[in-house]
Formats: sequence, C-alpha cells, structure tokens
Amino acid sequence: MMDRETSLRLYQELADRFDKLRDAGKRDLFLVLAAESALSLGLAEIAERMLQKLLAASPHSLLKPYSSLSEAMRSPDVQFYVEDLKRQFPPEKAERLLQELEDKEAAAADVYAIRDDAPRPVSSRPAVALPKVAPARSPVSPYSYPKLPEPAATENEDSAGSWFAWLLFFVMVAAAIALAWYAFVGPNL
Repeated sequence: MMDRETSLRLYQELADRFDKLRDAGKRDLFLVLAAESALSLGLAEIAERMLQKLLAASPHSLLKPYSSLSEAMRSPDVQFYVEDLKRQFPPEKAERLLQELEDKEAAAADVYAIRDDAPRPVSSRPAVALPKVAPARSPVSPYSYPKLPEPAATENEDSAGSWFAWLLFFVMVAAAIALAWYAFVGPNL
C-alpha cells in the first residue's frame, strides 16, 4: 500500500502526462484525484491549485459550482464521484498506468532515435560525388486549368443562331396551346 504523498505525486505526474498527450478526460480525472490526495494530506493550498488548474482547462467540470475543494468534498455527489475514481484508479493501478506510458514513450523514442553506432552498408565501389541538379519546376500549377481566350462576339454571330431559339420557343408555345385545347375542348366534341 502506498502512502498518500506518493499517490499525490503519482496522480500529479499522470495528470501532467495526459495533459501532454492532450487527453483531457484522463487529465481531469487525475487532477481530481491529485487534488483530493492533497486535501487529505492537509495541503489545502496545493489542492486549490489543482482545482484551479482543472477549472481552467475544463470550465464545465462537476466541481465548477463550488468555491473550494473542501466545500466540494462536502457534497454527496462529489464524494461519490471521487470514491468511484479511487476505485477505478487506486495508486497501484495508477502506478502501472504511468509505467505503461513511460514504456510507450521509450519505445517511441527508440523508433525515432538516430543511431550513430548503426552499421553502415559497405560498398565495393568508391563513392562518386553526383552533381547537384535543381528539380525542374513547371511554371503552371498542375491543379489549375488553363484559361482559354474568349473570342470577341459580333452582332452577326449573336443573332445567327437566335432564329432557331425563337422557332423552338414558338413550337413549344403552340404545342402547349394544342395540349390545353385538347384537354378542355377536344374530348367533348
């Protein structure tokens, strides 16, 4: 069983780690646990600092209506919430979670580390310095469409096809009138 000071440091460390990982939900959980641990140790100033950090990051927190953490801990809802968090994340489980996070960070650091002691491939040919050539750049973006010049319109060209549009319009009007006449007069004859 861990002592309270160790669990306080553990919860603070987890809150900081989840803050760096941008996991706001778990950061808030561990801030609440750290604040409660500090309050139970009689470190009200640290507990209030944790509460202010929580409220600054999550203004809609369950603890928002309370002026202090000690006042919040008198509420049955908050007591139930904190006890539930303690059951979900006892110090032993929190310690394992912190160890897992450290292992993941170490594995990620190994993946992206540049190793100077790595064996280099040996070539039978001597290294040849290649001339540096600037890549060819196209003056036009491959994502833009070329703008085609619009031909200058004259009056003769505009009116040349307009007779067909007028003819089509009058044919449609005549068809509409014929259909209306058939619908209202035609069948009754």
